[in-house]
Amino acid sequence: MLTDLSYQECLWAGPAPSKSLPPPPITTLTSFLPKFENDAEDMKKVHDLLLNYSEAGVLLTLKHSGSLLLVTGLEGKLATFSKNSTANDYTKIMDRILAATVPSDRRLPLADYLEGHNLSLSFEAVSPALMGDHGDRPRLPYLLLTSVHRGDSPLGLDQVIEIAARFSLIPNEMWWLPPVTASEEFNSRADILNGLSKKRGAEYSEAREYLDENARLVVSPPLRHSELQGEILEGFVVFVVEIPQDRLEGIAKLNEEFARCREGLRERLAALGARLVEEEQNGLPGPERLPEFLQWEGECGVTKESEVAEVLKILAEERGAVMFSRLPPEDVAVKFLKHSSRYFMILHVKKDDVFAKYYEKYGGQSGERLNRGHVFSLTPAPPRRQKTEDPMLFESQVTIRGTVKWKLLPYISRTFGNRNCLPALVGAKNRTKTAMTGYNPFMKAVERFFTNWRVDAAYCKLHREKMSDWARFVLTQNSLYKDQLRNGSYLTPFREFERMQKEGTLGEQQVKNEPVIIVIDLEPEINLLEGELPLKKGECLEPSVCYRTNKPTPGLGRLMSVQEPHFLLVAPDPPANAKRAISTTKACLRKQRLEAIVDPTPDHSRLRFLIGDEEEHFKISDDEGTMTVDGGEPIKIFSTFLDAKAFAEEKEVLDDSAKDLDGRQVRRVVATLCCPPGTGKSTILKGVAEKLGKKACVVSSDDFVGESARNSFEEAFIKSMADNQISIYDKNIPDGDGLARLMGRHVMGGPRISKRFAVEYIFIVPQMLTDLNIDVARSRIAQRSNEKGRNVLGVWFDAFEDVFSDYVRNCRRFLSEAQCMRGVFVTPKFYVDNCILDLVHEVAAFVENCSDPYILDTNAVVKTKYWCVELSPPPSESDLLEILSGTGYGVSDLVLKRLHVTLAFAPTRQQDQYWNDRQNTPMTVKVSGVAWDSSALALYLHPSFKIPLNLTKIPHITVALKGGARAVQSNAMLESEHERKELEMEFEGFVTRVVNDK
Repeated sequence: MLTDLSYQECLWAGPAPSKSLPPPPITTLTSFLPKFENDAEDMKKVHDLLLNYSEAGVLLTLKHSGSLLLVTGLEGKLATFSKNSTANDYTKIMDRILAATVPSDRRLPLADYLEGHNLSLSFEAVSPALMGDHGDRPRLPYLLLTSVHRGDSPLGLDQVIEIAARFSLIPNEMWWLPPVTASEEFNSRADILNGLSKKRGAEYSEAREYLDENARLVVSPPLRHSELQGEILEGFVVFVVEIPQDRLEGIAKLNEEFARCREGLRERLAALGARLVEEEQNGLPGPERLPEFLQWEGECGVTKESEVAEVLKILAEERGAVMFSRLPPEDVAVKFLKHSSRYFMILHVKKDDVFAKYYEKYGGQSGERLNRGHVFSLTPAPPRRQKTEDPMLFESQVTIRGTVKWKLLPYISRTFGNRNCLPALVGAKNRTKTAMTGYNPFMKAVERFFTNWRVDAAYCKLHREKMSDWARFVLTQNSLYKDQLRNGSYLTPFREFERMQKEGTLGEQQVKNEPVIIVIDLEPEINLLEGELPLKKGECLEPSVCYRTNKPTPGLGRLMSVQEPHFLLVAPDPPANAKRAISTTKACLRKQRLEAIVDPTPDHSRLRFLIGDEEEHFKISDDEGTMTVDGGEPIKIFSTFLDAKAFAEEKEVLDDSAKDLDGRQVRRVVATLCCPPGTGKSTILKGVAEKLGKKACVVSSDDFVGESARNSFEEAFIKSMADNQISIYDKNIPDGDGLARLMGRHVMGGPRISKRFAVEYIFIVPQMLTDLNIDVARSRIAQRSNEKGRNVLGVWFDAFEDVFSDYVRNCRRFLSEAQCMRGVFVTPKFYVDNCILDLVHEVAAFVENCSDPYILDTNAVVKTKYWCVELSPPPSESDLLEILSGTGYGVSDLVLKRLHVTLAFAPTRQQDQYWNDRQNTPMTVKVSGVAWDSSALALYLHPSFKIPLNLTKIPHITVALKGGARAVQSNAMLESEHERKELEMEFEGFVTRVVNDK
């Protein structure tokens, strides 16, 4: 067996020589291509290319999401590789999909063709079961042909489409925008491309409709994206190409062959999909490997790092590829395979973060990209497999001048917002990792992908807001809901979240209720029941925890310490003395943002609960202690009794120390906005405080006089927030500046407030500020008799009019904005006489029951560490040598991490917003000189963009030498008489955000 051989015997395809000699020539069987390297996602690059290549047109294609499958031919059979391996579970599933796609009479000819011409096919493989999702559950299992390679060289797009047509494979859909000559036509084509780039929120149907209307469909595959994956589309790929017209027409003619391939294909894939789903649900094994696919005779893995290092060294020397010498052995996996008398080797990079580290250190120094992996042949192919060259393979007639790719938000939300980032929000599935989880770690994970994928600034903001809402929504759900997400089942919950967000009902259901049954007894013979309700076959959920007395007492009970009930079931025909129990319980649940629908049926043997539009009935059997769902199996019921006296003594079930997602106690602040003096603001706020009782406290600025009045008032208000659930801010707030000052109170309070409490704001705002309203307010002030009452807005009454007019003007400017804020109660009653008492009652009720307050949560903000222009790609080795020339330093002396221009370090809110609107914008940076000393080099820069804010003393890049340097040192270096020289260099970069890890 191969496992009995040493790695050297495998590498040399036989006994290893006694001396260190190179193995026989190593040839590439197939390669796992580099990780996706992203350009900026705007259309500037495309427009520039079209200007430079006047004969170029544009091919527009879709970006499918799937798992990589490589297919080649060996010994007359199809050899397949997936997940950088072979003969594993994924490969077996993909083999079955390939067999369902390619008719049986074409499989062996396909293997023979691939082997004879040294070709390998690259597919995106997707399955509705056993392989994970790709933004949504696909409608069919399928393989999409994305590229064809001959050794290490890719074939042209036209050749890929011809191979797909010849062997009944599924290519990508393609649309064509032809070359143009007139400036009007060029502008029209630019408008089409710009319009496509703005379809970031589109699903497939909308994107296809736009492309069909504005471009020519030249490749129509047997099945389109909507029939295969569905509506969730990963993105677009734009190729700027030159192609002869007759070749384009030849490609379009292949659609006739694709139409013939369609016959029976959908049915074969649908049947396979149904079998795969059944196997996943029932744990059934798949069939044995298909006869047309290669069966490996043995394999062995290389586990020692020293052995992997030797393999990498041999590959670097044999193939002259520096990437093998740069890869750390601990990050590489090596496996040997054997079939008949031939040996093969699979080498692949273990983790995705290796690519980021590789390009950070070596990017641009050699121009060589890092492949994800390779499959090498260690023994020559038998001569009998060599074939006569296919003329179609001689040369592609499609010349690609440039490519731009971008992703769509619906796909991004599901993958980078869920599949890739959810462990940062709810923890990993195995729960053994100790990494921090929660809102902030999740949002930091979201931020990181903005840089990696060059998402346009406008869509960064949209995705950030959506993911912020999703994180807050998830963190309010129960443990069962979060377990579902940990296990990777996020599609259904996320679709429901998107539906609620679209309908504007997200705030109405901030808690996903526990899937259990709670019954409150209102008659002695029924008693309190709590039971388990399985959501699906084989899944039984734990019941809620209820308060229990030492001595069970039949009769009226109270609901206490219930952990997120889903259903509140009340026995039919409740007695009169139970009405208070029902209303109190429902009110308590509402305060916990839970919903209870009480709807007893006339039949005493049944209870009915409603969830949305659905309805179920339960039948209770007292003697057996079971509950039966109509048409279902009996569910065991656990009985207990609660003390009726305890219920009467309990005023509220709600815990008055409500906590936020970070475990801080919640505090509410009540204030009026845009209320000029004379509206009765102070009278109303004091009335509200009295109505709310001990949990509320009003702090009035009128009670503080003297030079330090403002500071004393603010200190008293901070103390009130620490001591009371509800603090009422009795001070005039005419505009946004006054509002910002209020919202700074808990920040000014330092650890006393921001670290201990999450603050919710409730605002009372007038409906109108007409001239008549203002006259009413002015007349009320004139009626005040005492001097204190006439000291309004800090001035005596004889100086009041000018100040009052300015105040009213500010209120009117801010009114429409204030009325649109969250947590706002808008009322016309400020200026209506004899309505004060009614207004007090209405405001007090709103303060207690508002489910959507304005929240300024300083702990739930992912803070920016700095904004910068990051050079991409980094300077090449020749660039670095030019920079270092004459400095006395070499490349080995540099400490290269990230090369960037700092735009704003620890930015202010204004700076943060400015650069946030320009995130991932491409920038050109010109280097005019370099200064250096013993610790660092500093490059003089002239950015191609204007920085309107005073962000850095001198735009520069610091390149540290061994020993390190700080930015402040490089600033000083540029301003001093250190050694320097002039340069003329230019680099491309993009604006990016680095978040604070603390």
